[in-house]
Amino acid sequence: MKYSVIYLFLILFLSSCFTIRPLEFKGTENITTNRTDTAFEMTFDVAMHNPNNVSIRLSKLEAEVTIDDLPLGKAGLSQSVRLTRNSDFTLPIGAKASLVDLINLSGIGLNLYLGNQSATATIKGNMTLKKFIFSKKIQFEYKEKIDSKTLKTLF
Repeated sequence: MKYSVIYLFLILFLSSCFTIRPLEFKGTENITTNRTDTAFEMTFDVAMHNPNNVSIRLSKLEAEVTIDDLPLGKAGLSQSVRLTRNSDFTLPIGAKASLVDLINLSGIGLNLYLGNQSATATIKGNMTLKKFIFSKKIQFEYKEKIDSKTLKTLF
């Protein structure tokens, strides 16, 4: 009993020394789309950096993708990923949108052909990072300007 109290104290004391820093966003790459009669699916790679001095596990990622504040769809990670310390990596992300969302985005496509050269893509959501028994849920919002060439591939 006496040793279990000491172990509990050490775990609580050491957990205050251990902090998990949020992942850093670098950009998006390899955007591909697949359109069907009822849905629109998009996959893309998110380039990121793990600034932590230890390896961590990204166990959950839920996000909403928007273009110029119009929803494109929900995105997520299909399985947990182990991230090595102080490393750059890419995450394959899948997003699904309904045809109603695409109709709302058609105005952006029209603006492209009328001369608007760029738009802002936003990925907003939360991720859960884990190390040992410690986990931290982090909210994020990443923004990136996308040019007309990239937007044209979506429509």
